[in-house]
Amino acid sequence: MGYIRGAFRERIYRWLHARIPFDPWHITPVDKRDYGMGVIRHVNQRLKELPVRGKVIEIGCGLGDILADIAWPSTEKFGYDLSESCVRAARIVHPGLHFQKGSFEDVSGQDISCLIAVDFLHAIEPQKVKRYFQEIVSDNRIKMIVVDRVFSPPYRYSHDYEDLFRAFGYHCVFRSRAYVAWGGTPRYLMFFEA
Repeated sequence: MGYIRGAFRERIYRWLHARIPFDPWHITPVDKRDYGMGVIRHVNQRLKELPVRGKVIEIGCGLGDILADIAWPSTEKFGYDLSESCVRAARIVHPGLHFQKGSFEDVSGQDISCLIAVDFLHAIEPQKVKRYFQEIVSDNRIKMIVVDRVFSPPYRYSHDYEDLFRAFGYHCVFRSRAYVAWGGTPRYLMFFEA
């Protein structure tokens, strides 16, 4: 469904939401979220430059719009979300991709070209975020990690990803322009590579 855009995609999601009640936040498709389109654009550009081939994994994938629009073989794209209803809906709207209920701890022993975790970490306390990334980095071979940074307030937490990922041997290779997030606060996309 990566080729379906705008109002039509939103109508499909409204129809689906009436049958599989997921968080209504997901009804607005990715092409109406500037930062989401930024993730897709920059990941696609960066993946062309990477010499390695591995999976593209998105933690907190929601309905899978970002993952669906990543230019990568569908057999190598995997989405994880804690919401069973989101996973069920994602399987319907993007049937060629792999979705399962889960999070960081459910990814192990993988070769990962790109790990995407955007738009939810600001609700998780820093020690847990550190533990999640520490475990996933130690249990997998990950070339690139994509996160987004927002600021507190209005968001609950603002994570210092440069410091966090430096401890794991990663450095920031790209920081996007500021996208407007909730309350007018800036949102930056950050790409880290080992």
